[in-house]
Amino acid sequence: MTTPAMLPLLLLGCSATPSFEVLLDPDPARDGVDGADGPYGAISTERRYQARVTGAARAEIVLSSDEAALPAVSGAPTVVFVQGGLVDVDRYRWLYTHFASRGYAVIAPYHALNLSIFEIGNASDALAGARADPQLGDWIGDSAAVGGHSLGGVVAVKNWLADDSFSALFLLASFPAGGDDPAASTGSPVLSIAGDNDEKALPADVRAGFERFGDPRYLAMVDDLNHYGWTDGATEKELASDGAATTLDADRLAALTVIDAFLDASLRGDATAADRLDQPFDGVTVSR
Repeated sequence: MTTPAMLPLLLLGCSATPSFEVLLDPDPARDGVDGADGPYGAISTERRYQARVTGAARAEIVLSSDEAALPAVSGAPTVVFVQGGLVDVDRYRWLYTHFASRGYAVIAPYHALNLSIFEIGNASDALAGARADPQLGDWIGDSAAVGGHSLGGVVAVKNWLADDSFSALFLLASFPAGGDDPAASTGSPVLSIAGDNDEKALPADVRAGFERFGDPRYLAMVDDLNHYGWTDGATEKELASDGAATTLDADRLAALTVIDAFLDASLRGDATAADRLDQPFDGVTVSR
């Protein structure tokens, strides 16, 4: 069902012309291959949309940009990303920036107390609001994936199951809640990707959660990566509860190679990207 998209969503507290922050300048020399950034720039703005009739969903929206630092890709395939528990939305900006540089629009909803479990529907509401946004709606395409890190992945599954606006799901160091039935959306592609050194979402638990999904599904385990390697600005307390990630830049590049192939195959219908998922990856083991 697509209940959130059926609500009369309104733009709340936003100026008529969005104010953008430049996250990355465009560079035609970047090829976006093997986990690298693409040729577009990335610009960010914050919007607030009506949600659940009386509530509101606030979100950071990151778009591809051209040389004039203006949106460059209309109708872009869209990634909605749900933050991990107690992790600020902006700690994943490295990921949003990468996606935007490759021609994707990114919507990152905020949640009360940085806990998405308190506002489970914000992902769907933010997507519906962005599509109806008179200033930004033209840049948000029809195809959309929802993903999330850790607790955000748990909530992303719930949105994916409840809202057929989402045609694909990706989980970073996460797995579905025990009460959900992810097999109910068999036929919608799923990527579950985690690190071998993750001591918060243990690899065995990620694998067990993955087995509950129907096809098409892909499980990717990144050599060396830990739980907080998906975030910027990890604190000493967070790292003390996690495994080590001694080659973080390489870990991220390897992970992005898989995620890019999955999104290109799932949202763009790229047959070459789909074939890539069945080939070996450096630093990542991918299985079905």
